[in-house]
Amino acid sequence: MSDHRPSAGRTAAPFLLSAALVLAAAAALFLYGLLVEPSRLVIRRYAIASPRKPGPAFRIALLSDLHLPAFIPLQAKIIAALEQARPDLVLIAGDVQNHLSNHAAALDFLQALAGRWPTAMVPGDADACGAQGQCLYCLYKYTLRQEAPFRILRNAWAEFPALNLAVYGADDPVLERDRLDTLGPLPPGRFNLLLIHSSKRLSDSEMGKFDLVLAGNTHGGQIRFLIPFLPWYDPRVDTRHLQGRFMLPQGNLVVTSGTGTSLLPIRIGVPPEMAVLDIRGTK
Repeated sequence: MSDHRPSAGRTAAPFLLSAALVLAAAAALFLYGLLVEPSRLVIRRYAIASPRKPGPAFRIALLSDLHLPAFIPLQAKIIAALEQARPDLVLIAGDVQNHLSNHAAALDFLQALAGRWPTAMVPGDADACGAQGQCLYCLYKYTLRQEAPFRILRNAWAEFPALNLAVYGADDPVLERDRLDTLGPLPPGRFNLLLIHSSKRLSDSEMGKFDLVLAGNTHGGQIRFLIPFLPWYDPRVDTRHLQGRFMLPQGNLVVTSGTGTSLLPIRIGVPPEMAVLDIRGTK
């Protein structure tokens, strides 16, 4: 009687083929996340109507988490998108640079914005101030002109009378430098907006003081494949509000996924974005 048992080579062949296909798919996904998706700048639009918005409508462009210098630079695409959107104001919710690694790209980008659009930003943890002259705020203040159209807000207000708008910029809450608990009642008769790097530590009462809260920090999870990557890696991320508009009982919140990356220069399922908000009254 002949022995028809399959040889070891034939038994291993399907396994090796499956393993090769899995490795090829993983490599393709990695290259897509490294080279393709991080180069796609999308514009996410929000129409916000508020009974507490006096005066004419206005448009805000919201950027965040550029982490410059980036593996795939998007500055030219962002400038082109801003030219097309024609915002009345550009706001940046922190992390313009990449943890003090290289200031030049961040400073060049801020200077380009300052000459074109009224702009305000708040620091993120990647922009954190250490020794004098070693953070983005100090470098901008001492190496570039602190022009009126551009301000870095650290627990401070910026007034935009033509828009009937006041922006309170909180210092970085990730490093617990924000001082929202010291704010009293806000003046009526204007639209009061909070710009903050992360919404995670916001209390209901703090959020409820403002007509709108704008935040970043989450990267939208950065890699949305099975589970969002960034909240798993960084517990300081607001997992309740990764990306989008949230109409909460205590207030109106918009979180942008930003344009850059953290830890890994990869985005999957969360392309870089610039948010454009059209804000008008309801009366």
